Amino acid sequence: MKSLSVILGCACCAFLLACSDDGSTTSVLDNPYDERSSSSEVALESSSSELVLSSSEVQSSSSEKVDLTSSSVASSESNPQSSSSLLSSSSLEESSSSVDDTDSTLTYERECGSLVDQRDGKSYCTVKIGTQTWMGENLDYEVSGSKCYKDVPENCEKFGRLYTYAQTMGHAEEECGAGWMCKGNFSLSPGICPEGWTVPTQKDWKTLEDYIEKHNGSEPAYVSMLAKPEDSKRDDIMLGSDLSGFRILVVGVYNPEFSSFSDSTVSFWSATEESVNLAYEFGFDLYNFDILGTMLPAWKLTYRSVRCIRKEQ
Repeated sequence: MKSLSVILGCACCAFLLACSDDGSTTSVLDNPYDERSSSSEVALESSSSELVLSSSEVQSSSSEKVDLTSSSVASSESNPQSSSSLLSSSSLEESSSSVDDTDSTLTYERECGSLVDQRDGKSYCTVKIGTQTWMGENLDYEVSGSKCYKDVPENCEKFGRLYTYAQTMGHAEEECGAGWMCKGNFSLSPGICPEGWTVPTQKDWKTLEDYIEKHNGSEPAYVSMLAKPEDSKRDDIMLGSDLSGFRILVVGVYNPEFSSFSDSTVSFWSATEESVNLAYEFGFDLYNFDILGTMLPAWKLTYRSVRCIRKEQ
């Protein structure tokens, strides 16, 4: 009996210790070292998360494009040959565009007038997207055999020039063209690009595409990379958001086998070869917008556009 009394007494003491002054019980599941154990702290965290969400929604609804200079970028781009006006005042355009509350913001910095090709004095816009800095318009450096779209000189001013792979890499056709492997025989950098810049590799193009697709919400990458319809310089192209600042203008390619220009294709050379006859290109066809050709090899003798990328320091 004495043992039974001791046991009962201990049980009562344990019960009283588990009770607060007002008679309420404390759950044994609460961990005093767990930051989430307090109901008041949980409520505070919930309130904070709602505040962050609200802030994100405000940012996405009020995003805008800002021109930080007195001269507009559009006026600088309208005449890429006029280097004097571009050199007098370079324009910097910053963008912070959000397309979806659930996705990260795609930002870019576009500047015109700071890149001057010392070989011919022509000026170009540049655009920083993620960690990469690209030419913001197509290269227009004249080399023997390069072409203007439709063989109209004025089109070189609008769209840049079209080059074969060998011309892009800065070598003769019998050195890097069809039937010849350029890699191993010559340095692939910088190719035809201005000093401090280089022809992008297949990996460079893929990095750009992946970054845009990751940060532009649900919009297709080609839409984000195309210039807006009013800037496309073609009346038949009615899509393009310019969300990335890359501003692709559809100029097409030239196929020497058929001596014809195609105006339905966007295509840029990469420095990466696939074989003696093929090198990788980046682009898409206007009739197959969902197909981006970052992994597609192309015939080296076809004439395509060139966008240079800044060399890593």
